[in-house]
Amino acid sequence: MSDPLAEPRRLAQQLVAERVDVNEVEKVLAYARRVRDMDKVRRMIQRLATQDTLVYSKQTKRYAKAIHQVFGPVLSKQPGASLHLLGWTVRLMRYEAARPRSQSKGNRW
Repeated sequence: MSDPLAEPRRLAQQLVAERVDVNEVEKVLAYARRVRDMDKVRRMIQRLATQDTLVYSKQTKRYAKAIHQVFGPVLSKQPGASLHLLGWTVRLMRYEAARPRSQSKGNRW
């Protein structure tokens, strides 16, 4: 039996390793919940990663680039599946951030 959280876990680890602020991923999740159109979500992430229009700090653009690289290839066109993936990734990022550094090394989920 496959682990239903394997993909969100992998994405969370990748984003934490890239030092992406979990709140930025949560904003993507909130937007995805509101519009329920994954093409719009992808375009919004792409726009944030490449343009300087909605950048609040130098970190925002770096976060957006990392989010785009991580989620771009894996977001489904199905809103339910994508919201599930985003939601669990956010939860697992918070879990990973709360773990002591000695435990977070390696892949011990």
